[in-house]
Amino acid sequence: MLHYGDFTSANIRIYGQIPTSAKNRHRVVRRAYADYWDHLLESALASGELRDDTSTAMIRLFVIGALNWTVEWYNPQRGSFRDFSRQITGIVFDGILTHDKA
Repeated sequence: MLHYGDFTSANIRIYGQIPTSAKNRHRVVRRAYADYWDHLLESALASGELRDDTSTAMIRLFVIGALNWTVEWYNPQRGSFRDFSRQITGIVFDGILTHDKA
């Protein structure tokens, strides 16, 4: 996504404004992407790796929405991609709150 930032950013921003025929071509790709995430999250839920009090659809929408906007603010000059992805993964999977160690 970040390697094709200009295309991704434009696609995200103007998708609602493009003609139906163009949307139909992109809808197949968007659905396949959502299906990939749905399968990943459902598998994690089934194996007990995700909390069961939140829908996987809600998790997918939140994660994809957050990741989509990284093309607007990610700057490789501020740190390595590895550090960036490690921080994002930590936020998504571990949260932002400290946990009582007692």
